[in-house]
Amino acid sequence: MTFGTELEILLASVVAGVLGSMLGLGAGVFFVPILSVFFGVPLKAAVAASAISVIVNSTGGTAVYLKNRMTNVRLALVMELTTTLGAIGGGVIVILISTNVLRLVLGLSLLGMGAALFFRRGEAPPITEGPDPLRLRQTYTDPVKNVDVTYIPTRTGAGLGAASLAGVISGMLGIGGGAVKVPIMNSLMRVPLKATIGTSMYMVGIT
Repeated sequence: MTFGTELEILLASVVAGVLGSMLGLGAGVFFVPILSVFFGVPLKAAVAASAISVIVNSTGGTAVYLKNRMTNVRLALVMELTTTLGAIGGGVIVILISTNVLRLVLGLSLLGMGAALFFRRGEAPPITEGPDPLRLRQTYTDPVKNVDVTYIPTRTGAGLGAASLAGVISGMLGIGGGAVKVPIMNSLMRVPLKATIGTSMYMVGIT
């Protein structure tokens, strides 16, 4: 690999990291296709490299969201119970399947994630009152509107089940699972988008 190619990968990594942090998806959702398609890196090697980059990207991005209290740490840890199990399963699966099958799974997953984000309905108002058996209620200050936003995540059972799917995808594709977790928390569990992104960034590094 030439110095010029290494520099191009570095620049692509910066772009992937910025987008991953902004959207809460993790850099891997951009990094894996870039390495595989544009730089000819074998897909399984790209997945492994992406898994490492996701950890670094998550650590850097999470610090900012934690400072602004946009990360619901308790929600993240609860969801990681099923997400981590799924990630372990996904890691085992990627060893057993062929590169062509993995490429198909990656393509379908990215297509599905893109469609889910593109066709997402307008954000429903968060739940602020009601039962909260897992004590997931959180308040953060929106820096743009300068108002406090309080929410209680809902449908936690369904969210935990869907998080296991995010874990499988993360383990198989090295993309952190954020592209699945963001719609789960925002649309299904009615967590405000900024809190969703902050919590997702915290989770993708663990996964």
